Amino acid sequence: MRLCVIGVGQAGAKVTDLFAYYNTWKWSNHANVTLLNRGNLVPITLAVNTAKSDLTGLRSIPNKNRILIGQTWVRGRGTGMDNELGVRIMKEEMDNVNRALSILKPRFADAFLVIAGLGGGTGSGGAPVLVKHIKDTHEEPVYALAILPARDEGRLMTLNAARSLLALQETADSLIIFDNEAWKREGTSVAKSYHHMNLMIVKPFGYLLGAGETNKESKIGVKVVDGGDVMNTLGGLSVLGYSERQVEKGFSLFKKESSIERLNTSTLCYSIVKNAANPEALSTKCDITDAEKGLILVSGPPEHLDREGIEMGRKFLENAIWGKEVRCGDYPLPGSKKMVGVVLLSGLVRVSRVKELLDEGAEVQKELKRKARKRAKIADIDDYRDKLKPLVKE
Repeated sequence: MRLCVIGVGQAGAKVTDLFAYYNTWKWSNHANVTLLNRGNLVPITLAVNTAKSDLTGLRSIPNKNRILIGQTWVRGRGTGMDNELGVRIMKEEMDNVNRALSILKPRFADAFLVIAGLGGGTGSGGAPVLVKHIKDTHEEPVYALAILPARDEGRLMTLNAARSLLALQETADSLIIFDNEAWKREGTSVAKSYHHMNLMIVKPFGYLLGAGETNKESKIGVKVVDGGDVMNTLGGLSVLGYSERQVEKGFSLFKKESSIERLNTSTLCYSIVKNAANPEALSTKCDITDAEKGLILVSGPPEHLDREGIEMGRKFLENAIWGKEVRCGDYPLPGSKKMVGVVLLSGLVRVSRVKELLDEGAEVQKELKRKARKRAKIADIDDYRDKLKPLVKE
């Protein structure tokens, strides 16, 4: 499966830049194993922003794929968290964005992924406009990856996120949620904390996108999931779960496998799946029983991939979600030093963090309206006083 990834705003562009880096270096040489078996998993990366400094700070996205918009409005200084301004700029600049996208020939991608942090102005305002435009002009599915602000990032960010969530739910084929509140790291610098969060967004995609891609040297999984399975699973609100575990040293492919070792590989595969579905490992905490569909991918050295263990993981998830539709498979990586589990859950309705943001956003909106009415009354009084001045004797 190949994605055209477009980052909107500061956070979206940084995550997209990490996609470009992993596509070039990490996914192409993962643990001395070729993970990219058929072309690039992310053949197109594009960054769109109103802040020039954010675009120049990117490392991996080619300069020609960095699009500065809104210069007549904000002169390359960003929107200052103004969501409505972000909407207006994206609508006005859509021709420029579309021109840049057409040159990159997105028809070679299987789907689009638009990434945005929903707290700022450019991402929260511009991403829904861009998603709708791509859906109107392309046949491929358009997914959105929404990065939610943490609680301590302010009420304006909460309001922006609430507005953007509602707009993206109406337009995107699936809205993948990543919550900064769940993944921020205490006791580290802001830069390191955000880099860690961005890394946890990108890492699972290498396995999901690479699964099912083969060449002559590839090991074929016992049960294969591919891009079609991923796209058939995505829909509505979605979350990703990720877990990894280093493979024990001393395992030999050449020694006879005992029943205990066989049991250990089964248990290992099963535990990898359960850990990935744990609320603490999900991109946002949610009740997994609320999911309509699920997908499981277990990746690692072929000798550690166990059909029975993976099937146990599938049954666990199938019994946990209400929809009962779970796809599963393995992705052999000869020479890899770790086992990885990726869980995709979709069709969620009750995501507590999303509800919290929408509720708080509604309260902030009411408060802004009350203040606006109060200011209007004060303006009316001042206007009344101005009219009375000529009648007052000096």
